[in-house]
Amino acid sequence: MRVKKTFNKILIGLGFFAFFNPVLAKEKLVQSTWAAEPAKIDALEEEWSGVALTSEEGVGANLAFRNDADNLYILFIIKNKDFLSTLEATGMTIYYDNLGKKKKDYGLRFFRRQISPDEFMQIIERRGQALSEEQKEEIRSKPSYILYDGELIEKKKISPLDTPLAAGHKPPAFMYARKGETTVFEFRIPLSREIHPAGIGVAAGGTFKIGFEWGGLTKEMQAARLARAAAASERSAERETASEDHARGSETGGFATSSPSSGLSRTGPKRYSFWLDVKLASGL
Repeated sequence: MRVKKTFNKILIGLGFFAFFNPVLAKEKLVQSTWAAEPAKIDALEEEWSGVALTSEEGVGANLAFRNDADNLYILFIIKNKDFLSTLEATGMTIYYDNLGKKKKDYGLRFFRRQISPDEFMQIIERRGQALSEEQKEEIRSKPSYILYDGELIEKKKISPLDTPLAAGHKPPAFMYARKGETTVFEFRIPLSREIHPAGIGVAAGGTFKIGFEWGGLTKEMQAARLARAAAASERSAERETASEDHARGSETGGFATSSPSSGLSRTGPKRYSFWLDVKLASGL
């Protein structure tokens, strides 16, 4: 009986440790620095001179955080192009949770796309900026535009970032540029959800969890791969049928051969992701 009681105490002790173990295994806590002036979202590192970078070697990324009372600014650098995967196609998704959990209920997907002049004007006007006829003519003078855009992810619902803002406030934004083997990204994300629905929901001085995700296959890429696999399988079946017909009709009794179906490759572009805890600067 004494042995059984001792064993039960051990189990209780192990259960107690197992319950608290996740708390001990937190993500890396990164300190954001105070931005005396709003950061320019131009994918240039010079503005970040003197700010310490946090390294995530497993995904080949170096990054840093700055904030003011209104926005979080992120510098994100990938020096090895192998870690880019399909980032240009999938964009960069940034998740954030103000309760410190690894939840993908809330976030922003940033991506670059080419649009027509008319679509460019529609987006500008939807976001609350009026265009004069002279400005419209100037926009129409170019055949297309590259738009650095984003969309809000809210509990698996996706919506465009077309919310007009009060004067003095800025929407989420990003920019990236390549310099040889290095790709530099810069992001701006509002802190307050009262000002913008894509806000993190944390005031300056607070702490939250942030996750980065990129690469892999988009839905369009997956559909294209499935279509190619189906076409390859159909061609292979046709060749197999033709080979069997030839074998049955051959007077020499030769062996019939067929090419195996190529199918869909089990491997594909790698998807990268990681999480951090960020402590915002208070500015005091």
